[in-house]
Amino acid sequence: MDKQQSSNSNFISTDELILDCRTNMIIKKIRWFGLILGLIVFLINWIFISLDYGGYIKFIELNFSYDGFISSPEKAIIEIQIAIIVIFVLWLVITSKSSIESLYKSSIFNRFLYFFTFMLFISYFPVQKLYPHLSYLYIEDGFFESLTAVFAIISSLLCLISIYYNNDYISVKLALFVLFFIFGMEEISWGQRIFGWNTPEALSAINYQNETTIHNILNPHFQLLYPPFNLLLGFLILSSMKWRKKVAAWFKMEKYLHFIPSYEFKLYGFIFVLLSLQSYFDYGELTEEIFSVFILAYAANLLGKAIAEKTGRIHPTPISPSSGRR
Repeated sequence: MDKQQSSNSNFISTDELILDCRTNMIIKKIRWFGLILGLIVFLINWIFISLDYGGYIKFIELNFSYDGFISSPEKAIIEIQIAIIVIFVLWLVITSKSSIESLYKSSIFNRFLYFFTFMLFISYFPVQKLYPHLSYLYIEDGFFESLTAVFAIISSLLCLISIYYNNDYISVKLALFVLFFIFGMEEISWGQRIFGWNTPEALSAINYQNETTIHNILNPHFQLLYPPFNLLLGFLILSSMKWRKKVAAWFKMEKYLHFIPSYEFKLYGFIFVLLSLQSYFDYGELTEEIFSVFILAYAANLLGKAIAEKTGRIHPTPISPSSGRR
């Protein structure tokens, strides 16, 4: 009886196959339309620069400069070219089959966070260059900077709550709680920015921003860590499926897999790779803001799995070494 139900659950009807094929065809058409459009924009931009350099500079001064003046035309041209390439790559990533599958397997909450992350990343560059009066949203003590602290503290609490539903590997969950909590509190200077107390003299003497924080002690060098951090995190997320199989093979326990980002987090991996470029040319505030969204999605996913195990919707079972190897 169980085998029959299993075979019925694995059976895919002809209508579902047709719908899946049609969906794939639509996605491919949208993907190619965007790629062709991006190529046309890039070629027009390059031809315009080659034929009429002065006219091109005048055009971007009138349409892409808030004060109608560009002090460094060469830098502006490079930034525009990079922006077109980044959008082109981002479109390739978002419309890829693996990304669509990742988004499809995500929860509604994670899809919302994906959309929020995407808008956060895309709007950053226009705001900085075209609408500087809105740049306070991204800067220190701005709206998104405040959300960074809120998201990080909520993430830490979610890790703590997950222990109530599943007390396996408490040490790992407590470590995540401590790390996320410290990250969130560092963003608000452990409450100093809210309550306004004076920085202790001993800390003020070595702190570059005269704040009650640890990371600002290394502020000049800290900025150098953002590009490799983004690149490494992006690589680890994109390789998560391979790592999950290895963990399953090494420890023979499925529970360890909960701590490795699953396939539905793959889009975050691509975004962190792109952030490694952005943080190289710019400040790391955007990295911190998007990282806070990622850990919120991660902690919510961890809690969801803990609740599912407690309610009996997930039954972790040992995995044989052969199931983890190819």
